[in-house]
Amino acid sequence: MRTPTLVLTLTALALGPPGDALAEKTHWRPPGPDRVKVVLRDCVHNARLDRRYRVPTLRRTLRHVPKDIADYTDCTRVITRDIRRRGAGR
Repeated sequence: MRTPTLVLTLTALALGPPGDALAEKTHWRPPGPDRVKVVLRDCVHNARLDRRYRVPTLRRTLRHVPKDIADYTDCTRVITRDIRRRGAGR
């Protein structure tokens, strides 16, 4: 049986480097589905969203969360909470 730590590490490596690489490009915004990867990478990195994302992007991310991330992280809860906090949860 794999431990959650191993799965999280492998998932983080598959998603790419954490937000540091993105911080250098302040005006960079990936097109379409890549935004989902950016949100997931941000959340998996430290179990919180360090950047502010558009609500439609967060909703799209919730629809595309991989099973291992949903099972072993709190990202679904973190993203849902961010949507509700901004009053757009309806």
